[in-house]
Amino acid sequence: MKAAATFLLFLTLAVPPPLVNSQPLISSSLSSTVTHVAVSANGVFVSTANQVHHFSPTLQQSEGSPDTPGGTVTGMASTPDGEWCVVCTDAGGETCSVLNGSNLEAPANRTVTKSGIAISLAVFTGGDGNSFYTGSFVNSHILYHQYGFAGSTLSRATNPVHQQTSGFNRVFVSGFFASGYAYYLVSDPSTSGVNRRLRIIRVCNDSTADGFNNQYELTLGCDGNNGFFNPTLIDVFVINGKTLFIAIRFGSVVDVCSYSLPEINSLMDAAYQSCVVDGNGNKNIFWQNSVSCSVGLSGSICSISDSRSGTPAPAVGASNPLTPTGLITNTTILNGLTAIVGVSIDDTNFIYFALTLNSNNYCINKYHLVNSTTLKFISQVTSTSTVTSLSWSQGSEYVYGISGTNVIALKTEGCSSATSCSECVSLGDPLCGWCMIENKCSRKPFCQDNDQTGRYLTQGDSSYCFDALSIDPSTYVIDIEQQPHQIDLTFLPAPPPSKLPGEEYFCVFNGIMSPLELSMGTNAGSCSVQDIVSQVTGMQLDTTFSIYSNRTGVNFYTRPTSYTFYSCPTASKCSACLQSETCGWCQLDFTCTGQNSSCTTGEWFNIKDGGSASSFCPFLEPNSVTFDGRYTQAANVTKNLTLSTSNTGSSPGLTYECVYGTDTRTATVSHDNKVTCNNNPVLTIGGGGSTQNVSLSLRQVYNENRYTIETNATANLNVILYDCPTLALGCSSCLAQRIDTGFSCSWCNSNNQCRDISDCNDASAVISTGNCPLPMITDFNPKAGPPRGGTTIIINGTNLGTQRSDIESVIIGTRNCIVDEYEPGVWITCTIDPDTSDTADRNETIMIRVTRSSGSVSVNSTTQYQFITPIIQSVSPTYGPVSGGTRIRVQGTNFDIGNKKMTRVIMRQSSSRKKRNTCPDVNCNITNITNTEINCITSSIDDTDCVRNVIVSVNGASFSNTSISYQYRPDPTFDSISPMIIIPAGGIQLVFTGANLNSVQSPTITINDSRLISSSVEPCVTNDNTTLICNAPNITNVADSSYGTSIEYMLMLDGAESPNYMNAALRLKLQRNPIFTGIDADSRSISVDDINDITIRGMNVESVNPSEINIMLGDNSDDVCSIRTSSKTEITCRPPNKPSGTTLALRVRVGRNLVFPSNGITGPEWTLEYANTSTESITSTGSTSTIITTITTTTGPTSTSTSAPSSTSIGAIVGGSIAASIIITLLIVAIPLIIVIFILQKRAKDSKEKPISHRGNLAIPISMNIYQGITSQDNNLFPQSNPAYIKASDIHEIPASKNEEFLFVKKANNEDNEGHVDTGVIDDIAQSSEDKGSYENISKVDGDAN
Repeated sequence: MKAAATFLLFLTLAVPPPLVNSQPLISSSLSSTVTHVAVSANGVFVSTANQVHHFSPTLQQSEGSPDTPGGTVTGMASTPDGEWCVVCTDAGGETCSVLNGSNLEAPANRTVTKSGIAISLAVFTGGDGNSFYTGSFVNSHILYHQYGFAGSTLSRATNPVHQQTSGFNRVFVSGFFASGYAYYLVSDPSTSGVNRRLRIIRVCNDSTADGFNNQYELTLGCDGNNGFFNPTLIDVFVINGKTLFIAIRFGSVVDVCSYSLPEINSLMDAAYQSCVVDGNGNKNIFWQNSVSCSVGLSGSICSISDSRSGTPAPAVGASNPLTPTGLITNTTILNGLTAIVGVSIDDTNFIYFALTLNSNNYCINKYHLVNSTTLKFISQVTSTSTVTSLSWSQGSEYVYGISGTNVIALKTEGCSSATSCSECVSLGDPLCGWCMIENKCSRKPFCQDNDQTGRYLTQGDSSYCFDALSIDPSTYVIDIEQQPHQIDLTFLPAPPPSKLPGEEYFCVFNGIMSPLELSMGTNAGSCSVQDIVSQVTGMQLDTTFSIYSNRTGVNFYTRPTSYTFYSCPTASKCSACLQSETCGWCQLDFTCTGQNSSCTTGEWFNIKDGGSASSFCPFLEPNSVTFDGRYTQAANVTKNLTLSTSNTGSSPGLTYECVYGTDTRTATVSHDNKVTCNNNPVLTIGGGGSTQNVSLSLRQVYNENRYTIETNATANLNVILYDCPTLALGCSSCLAQRIDTGFSCSWCNSNNQCRDISDCNDASAVISTGNCPLPMITDFNPKAGPPRGGTTIIINGTNLGTQRSDIESVIIGTRNCIVDEYEPGVWITCTIDPDTSDTADRNETIMIRVTRSSGSVSVNSTTQYQFITPIIQSVSPTYGPVSGGTRIRVQGTNFDIGNKKMTRVIMRQSSSRKKRNTCPDVNCNITNITNTEINCITSSIDDTDCVRNVIVSVNGASFSNTSISYQYRPDPTFDSISPMIIIPAGGIQLVFTGANLNSVQSPTITINDSRLISSSVEPCVTNDNTTLICNAPNITNVADSSYGTSIEYMLMLDGAESPNYMNAALRLKLQRNPIFTGIDADSRSISVDDINDITIRGMNVESVNPSEINIMLGDNSDDVCSIRTSSKTEITCRPPNKPSGTTLALRVRVGRNLVFPSNGITGPEWTLEYANTSTESITSTGSTSTIITTITTTTGPTSTSTSAPSSTSIGAIVGGSIAASIIITLLIVAIPLIIVIFILQKRAKDSKEKPISHRGNLAIPISMNIYQGITSQDNNLFPQSNPAYIKASDIHEIPASKNEEFLFVKKANNEDNEGHVDTGVIDDIAQSSEDKGSYENISKVDGDAN
């Protein structure tokens, strides 16, 4: 049949200008050539040969990208929303995978269309986005498939048996879904000849239809031809689901044809009716033999049944091709076409053409498809290389293309590039329009209230634009405008659209809103400025002016230039007032106003007609005589001051005043702008100084109003008041005051004084140095320095010139002294030129040569300068740690010469031993210098084995004694301390071990624990490199809680680090002081015939090492009681042999600080008696004898001792046998008796009495002598008298009238209990362990329970 011509499009394509509305391309480069692009509304999928990438709409690569699906990618498609991406490859046959679109994760499902490689493949999505289609030619079979996405069971496929061809190579080139059908574009071989045919195949989107039994085919032609002749398909696309476009190239000819999909469907439906329903004609399926429609065909349009034998195909073709006329008649523009795509946005259709104009000119042109009759050029974008493919999907804001290894993106509209209404509606892009009340160019759906009149302006609506407005007045001068304050607006070329219900427009000035009142039907409006006027605090306020809609919340108009408010009266100075043409200065009112009429008298200066502030305003000019513009005025002298001004002049009633700080003087003005200040009375200097800097100002006075004239300088001008008599005492120093100061000082010989020249009564005041007295040197310091020079000397004198250049030279003997500083006429500082070869000590005269106006003169000092060499005689100490901090004494002579502040002590390595850079110089920081001694503290160094000479540097000259050196030794390190205890009394030896302990000559130790009061600082000595012995410091303010804990101590090792007192091997544990109460009663008398150990009682004895305890007898230091054993409460020692009858006082010394008894107190308990073993007489009666034995039992605090018989006397018995018998008898009796006594004594000592009934801190009267002790803060008792005895029955149950000895008691801390014992703190009084346990307070004294 012949195609109807009503659907053909005859379009004219105008040649575009070279570049219009150009938009930049977005591009992203991949590592290899891009092969496929699949577009969604939320991004784009891009493939290379073996990888798949996912990009955001702006080509930012997404998470999980890229994916490698395996094999070569042969096709790709995406759902419109980008949820799924279908990727087909040739891996294992033709395989299509469904990937998660967000991250390209592992396939959601996988299908194999046919084993074997497809010669061609088309893949696309459709079916309302829930499935995808493929068409392929595999092994001479034409295959169609439809699959659902993840979670769907949809799977349809053609029956390969029915789709087999014979030598018919169908090529699938494209596919799309529209109008409820899936369409495939294929290129078929000709049934005769070589010309191929382009056909479109339609299948139904019917998941219930089996086997794709609904294929309809239609041959497509163009320009009246029945078919394409070996065409090259450039691109295929559908616009709006209604029109199919195909771009082809055959030979050098490019053509674009359009086809109506409704017409295609109509032709296919007609073929079904004719063939299947009516049975007329042939099936027109060219890949099968010719088959008649008359037999075996039945079924619905989407499910055809062919009951004939063989390989029937469920397909029907239209008998005649569809051959419309080509779309573009201007074939010139199609030359170079490489890609094409159609876009439909906001019911507006566009076509994009990618063109290669020449080898260096590539572009993409956008055209508007107008009313299906005309293509209108919109814009052109240049590209850097050929674009081979263009793609777009509904909902996407970008068109995407392939250009070699790049994927490119082009925004479908560039509305935002327009910033004004007129620019926006002139873009020519129908997608763009001006959103009036949102002040933006955008697509219509994105504009609020776009359906309201005047709210959205489309292309060509420029006459309705509101791009500009005029404001009356053009600037707002507050002081001349009438109340209420408002401005009038005129909108150009049209007013804003009418306000909608509830909407208000506001004028906005710098964020301050005022309602805008529109005059309906006109281009005018007005708004109040009352609120912004109240914000104008300066003379001028520039504001940003906008118009705001409360409906959109947008400033929909903003004036491109600021709107200015003026408040002229706020300008208090003329120059500030005349910064603007708007304001003017009232000459005699001294005010700034907005108009001439505001002035009450005088002129109104304004620069509107020319001129500037410098032309009208009065100014005080700088003094041209001084370098900084200041003025000078002699104090205490009647002398007027003349000021330079500009624009001052005179007017009737106008006067002037000069103001010096707070002093005001009248002034007059001359015609040459000179103002003379009348300085009578004289000006004085406050505080009696020689100069005073005083602020200077000049005021105009009219009608009692005063105006301070501005200063035409970068800073306020001052006047220097000067008093010549106090400025200088000598002639030349007086004349020096004249140089560059503006001072008029001169020397008055009549009164030998420096005076202002106006105040000098001499006929001719001295103003030149030639008339001054001759120079004189009055003193110099220092008086001595090293011969090598470098010393800076201060030389005092008179008339020593007026300026630095007047001092021609300073010479000391033959040595030059270079001038450094100079006070005119008064003093000079100079530095003697260094000369290392000069070593001679001598005295020299100082000579200064001075230039005067009458010629040069010389002056010599009356005393001489001494060149003296410092001599180093000794250095102590000669070594110290590398951390420094060692205090050094350098002794010698002549150390206090030169400039002492420049004297240095340097430790310098001898060059004969090592290179200097190995052991660099080290400073010793000086703390004091005298003529014979320098004290300094060494600095730290990095090296550890450098012996250095000690250098004294005076003014850069170095002196040393090579026989004296100082050695830096490695810092001490510590391993252990012994003993690891310390007592409050201190004085015991602490032995540290480690390495390099002899690096510090005078180490000391102190206790710096924050819990204790600062202790003494005690010395330490080193025995060798590994041992350091220190005297333990004493400690005060010891609380009970501190005992038994580690305390913080510090070894002072010059600059070296103290040991870490928290180190387990270096801790010191605080123990209680040992206390000794005297000799045990049983040990106070010893036999000279058998010297035994004596026992000395005490407590806390084990707090120190026995080696720290020294027991002395008498006054002879050689009489020492050698310690044998010790325990917590006693110590035993062996006294020396002494004659019978010797009585020696015993003293116990613990360390250096503890001595018992204290204060030289003596008593029985501190006295040791030596006695003979004598024979007592034995009285015999007959053959019997009586043995008298005295046993004394004393109950003490720690033990009960029973004394052996103190003496036994046996009478002499005459007669041989009788004597022998008696002796044997006595021995027989005595030996058992002695044994019995010993057993009784031992049993008494070990016996256990009943528990003492302890009644807390009960005060008990003492029966006999009280043992009074001094209780210190550290709970230590120092005995003063004999042990006290109390009645034992008052404390616990023992036989009546018996006494019990208390070796240690403690006074109650209560004055009312004077003379009583506090039983609550009695220590070690119990006879047995049970008794001891009954005293709960024992630990308070002893440290732990016994």
